[in-house]
Amino acid sequence: MFSKLFSNKKILLIMVVVIASVTLGGYYAFQNLLVDSEAEVAPSIETANISKGDISLVATGTGSLIPASGVSNAFQVSGTVSDIYVAVGDKVETGQVLAELDDADIQSDYEAAKRVLLEMTSDKAIAEAHQLVNTSQSGLNEPRNILIWMLSSTLFYSEERLENGQQALDDLKEAVGENPSAEEEAEIKEAEISVTMSEYNLIDAQAYYEEYRLIKWGETESFGRGRNSRTEYVTVTDQTGETYYVSNGPSEEEIAVARADYEVAKANLLEAQWYYDALLGKELPDDASSSSLVALEQARVNLENAQIMLAAPQLSAPISGTITSLDFNVGDKVDASTNLLTISDLSVPYLEIYLDEADWSLVKVGNSIEASFDALPDQIFNGTIVSVEPSLYTSGNSSVVRGLAKLDSLAEISNFPVGVNSSVDVIGAQAMGVVLVPVDALLEDASGQYGVYLLENGEAVYREVEIGLLDLFYAEVLSGLQLNDVVITNN
Repeated sequence: MFSKLFSNKKILLIMVVVIASVTLGGYYAFQNLLVDSEAEVAPSIETANISKGDISLVATGTGSLIPASGVSNAFQVSGTVSDIYVAVGDKVETGQVLAELDDADIQSDYEAAKRVLLEMTSDKAIAEAHQLVNTSQSGLNEPRNILIWMLSSTLFYSEERLENGQQALDDLKEAVGENPSAEEEAEIKEAEISVTMSEYNLIDAQAYYEEYRLIKWGETESFGRGRNSRTEYVTVTDQTGETYYVSNGPSEEEIAVARADYEVAKANLLEAQWYYDALLGKELPDDASSSSLVALEQARVNLENAQIMLAAPQLSAPISGTITSLDFNVGDKVDASTNLLTISDLSVPYLEIYLDEADWSLVKVGNSIEASFDALPDQIFNGTIVSVEPSLYTSGNSSVVRGLAKLDSLAEISNFPVGVNSSVDVIGAQAMGVVLVPVDALLEDASGQYGVYLLENGEAVYREVEIGLLDLFYAEVLSGLQLNDVVITNN
């Protein structure tokens, strides 16, 4: 019995020890798991050193080896083909006339334009223009005399001297520019003094006009002559017994109308003089303009265009090469937009390149390219874009940018067949040996300004930076960072 009880107690003790061990083990395991979890939650800081390097903006596409072809293989105008001077396989030189259109209408337009300009610049037309100058000068006298009558000669000439002096000063300042010489500064000073004196004289003339508004009109029998009927008059006898017809002078409205009439007459004379000078071939001021000048210039432009169009019925070779296609016959009616033949320079291969429309801004004439061919996978061929079509090229259901590139090194591919494909990289922009920052370090705000966090003495410090070229991995630093600065890249 005792042994049995002892045995049961022993079993109970063992169970207690086991439970305690399990409990303590679970506690310590939980503590370790908590520590590991906290360690995983705490972020690690990733950094990079600012360094120098090269950066390029590259657009990738495809190319096809072709012979050099003319940029334009169409007539400049529509018409009927009258002559064809070449056939497929003929070798031609740059500028050689290949075909012509019937040019009867173009010749007629040219003759008409020439006739119009000849009539406008004939001796008779020049004499009439000179006569118009004289007539305009005479037409200026009446409104000028009316204004002098209204203002008095003293006030009129004072205003005119000030206006002319101010114009002369403005012209002088414009002529000498911002850095006048000592002699030119003296001329400007003298002109400014003259303007100031004219301003004082005008003030005196205005005072005189206000004080002596009453105008002497003459003897009794002269009443009502000429322009005196504009104003009502009264008879005044002075202390000597002499009788005058006097008035308070013209109204402000009458003076304003007279000033306007005078300005119109001056403008008519100036335009007549400009047109006469233009017919004589004299140089005109930059601000010279009138309907007659516009008509004369348009006649000259029409003749120039007609002369250009005289060559339009001819289809000339844009390059030297071989005629590889000819798609029209004598008597055909053709449009200006229709390509009719192809000239190939079989000695100089080119690449016809195709790139995604998203890369339009990178595909520009003059940009460099790098091409590779499957037959020579380890060799890069450099070249330059020589033309880009102004509109997207549609192939199937997609639109692409199509251009033409000339390769620099040709010896290795001289035996390649026309049409062989290649991979093409267009270099849209490059910066060599510049300060670079990883793109992962950049932060951009709503205004487009960039910044980075620098790691300084164990702390993150924000700094604005100016960025130039930017690709998928790095950005060119224009300002804000220096070599060996440490930036945080996992912001």
